[in-house]
Amino acid sequence: SREEAIAKVDVLMKTLPPRTKEVLECVYFKGMKYREVATCLGISTATVNTLIVNALRKFRKEYGEDYFLCFYFLKKR
Repeated sequence: SREEAIAKVDVLMKTLPPRTKEVLECVYFKGMKYREVATCLGISTATVNTLIVNALRKFRKEYGEDYFLCFYFLKKR
């Protein structure tokens, strides 16, 4: 169900390092561009990209090929 999927996303988000979680929230919850996130957090856009890629790998490992659904639910919160 949708609620179960959201609960799984919440659990996985809590396991991420604080900076990674912050970057994901900026991009997926607030709709910020990578450059905006980088400026706001005082990091490079390459670092923003790396943190997101690493988080996506973790989501993919946890959810397999359905990991993209996690981000659908992240955006719909």
